[in-house]
Amino acid sequence: LSLGWRLYEEVVQQYTPLLMYAVAAAGSLFGFDGTTFRLVVALPLFAQGLLLGVGVLRGRLSTGRLTVWLAALGAVAAWTAYFDAFAIWPDAALAPFALGTVLLLEEFERSGRTRPLASAGLLLGIGILVKQTFAWTALGGAAWLLLASRRRTARRAVVLAVAVAAPCLAFWAAWAAAFGTTAHFRWTFVLPLTRHTGDMGVAPGGQDLLEAVAPFLVLAAAAVLVPPLVRRRAPSPLPWVTLATVAMAWPRWGLLHLAATTGLLALALARALRAAVAASRRFRRPGRPAVSRAPVLGAGLGLLATHVAVAIAGGGVELTAQAGGGVRYWDEPPLVRLAAETADRVGRGQELLSYFATNDNIYVRSRTVPPGRLYVNIGFWFFLREDGLDERLTTRLSLRPGLPVLFRGPVGEDLEHARRTRIWRFLDRNTRVLSGASEDAEWREVARSAADSGPGRRTDGLAR
Repeated sequence: LSLGWRLYEEVVQQYTPLLMYAVAAAGSLFGFDGTTFRLVVALPLFAQGLLLGVGVLRGRLSTGRLTVWLAALGAVAAWTAYFDAFAIWPDAALAPFALGTVLLLEEFERSGRTRPLASAGLLLGIGILVKQTFAWTALGGAAWLLLASRRRTARRAVVLAVAVAAPCLAFWAAWAAAFGTTAHFRWTFVLPLTRHTGDMGVAPGGQDLLEAVAPFLVLAAAAVLVPPLVRRRAPSPLPWVTLATVAMAWPRWGLLHLAATTGLLALALARALRAAVAASRRFRRPGRPAVSRAPVLGAGLGLLATHVAVAIAGGGVELTAQAGGGVRYWDEPPLVRLAAETADRVGRGQELLSYFATNDNIYVRSRTVPPGRLYVNIGFWFFLREDGLDERLTTRLSLRPGLPVLFRGPVGEDLEHARRTRIWRFLDRNTRVLSGASEDAEWREVARSAADSGPGRRTDGLAR
């Protein structure tokens, strides 16, 4: 994208565009290196810290509020590590969007003014332009407005719906007008909903679900510890939006897809801590009501303690382990080593095909380009059946004898799917091995003549 290639036609992706263009702009301005990648990762974390300050430090500043805010900041760091989300990834980038939405909806609930509601809708709509599954978060906000808010009306529901839809409609219309295409609409909306959901779906196992429960125990703790009267007077969208955001892990399960909840979890922790302190003070007052509150207080504190223990033992350990390990997918040591080798061997600005060797950010890190001004993630085999991509990419390879290929043979289900593609058959019959590469990959080139190609030139791994 930083070279001017057109998204959805020359750079084929299924995500909405904002994060991709933000990374391209940052790299163009500051360089595609570890420092830039860390800054991109740090911005959502910094934004969550500021927003938590707004949510926690509101009103009279005190030592207790500052302590709770610091605990919330620690929670953001711990759960980001727990979700393996120190990464340039849409879900992680959306955490401040989700947190900001809750704070705006709460401001609407307090004031009754339409502007915070419309602002929340716009923020949700812009978030959908980072990743489509953020629409789940928008549904959570809408459900709260329709079912729980004291200020719900049909008119306000329409305001929220229009505000959410506006950024997406503007993007689809402007892109179509500028480039005379509907590819962006097809790749970001039609294909994900109609054809690719089943192809990319990964269901969670029992252990996966168990790992995902502990972070969200804080919602139950807050529900138990905050007095019912307080909840009725000011029904918060926090649990509604948080649980809806969890749905971003569908259809492709993974803890990383829960990363948009980190700020929400931190806000819930801050409120649960304050509620626990207040409940403990009430419990110490003499009288029979204190005895009747004991089971409730004990249950709430138990849930809160479990949440905090997992944050420290799980998130804290992960935070220590990940320190200095590089930004996930962009600056990890194995990728950096292979990128340096690629830049030396191929040359910056030269064409290369990476086939299952590593993640496709190898092109960015080595400053090489895919062949024929066409990029598609070959690992998503189901992309290749769309828009003639399999044939188009294979044709580009056939016209480039001597093209370097950084290759690693796919395994398991990836291998079964790969065998059905044209590009697999081409690489099987029309490339030759030159040498090994780091990270268990190998260097190949597209055959320069008939003598260099054919089944006799296969390696054992490729023949399998």
